[in-house]
Amino acid sequence: SDGFCELTGFARGELMQKSCMCHFLYGSETSDRITSQMQKALDDLREFKTEIILYKKSGAKFWCLLDIVPIKNEKSEVVLFLVSHKDITENRDLDQVNDSDTDEETSHEIRPISRPPGCNMERRRSRAVL
Repeated sequence: SDGFCELTGFARGELMQKSCMCHFLYGSETSDRITSQMQKALDDLREFKTEIILYKKSGAKFWCLLDIVPIKNEKSEVVLFLVSHKDITENRDLDQVNDSDTDEETSHEIRPISRPPGCNMERRRSRAVL
């Protein structure tokens, strides 16, 4: 999409026939553990959401909220994946300033949520790039 091209700095022609794993966005700080989990989710045809460091064509790193959603046909067979990328670098930078707890096993931040159950404002207000 145009948004993905704008986010990463790549032209459409450079992205044609590329894997949705986006290996070309990996760099020295991209987590091997998370990329392995992404590949397993694709292999298992299941949804996966994570935060990962990726790199633009220019070499600039950014924190990316990555969301992989399998799309099924009328026979409930997965026919493709919708992969969205959202630059959350500013949010991560703000979180670094705040004192938040971290789950030592997963290294994921633990933040209190003050929304009603079932309310997913991140998806609703997201400017994710599909």
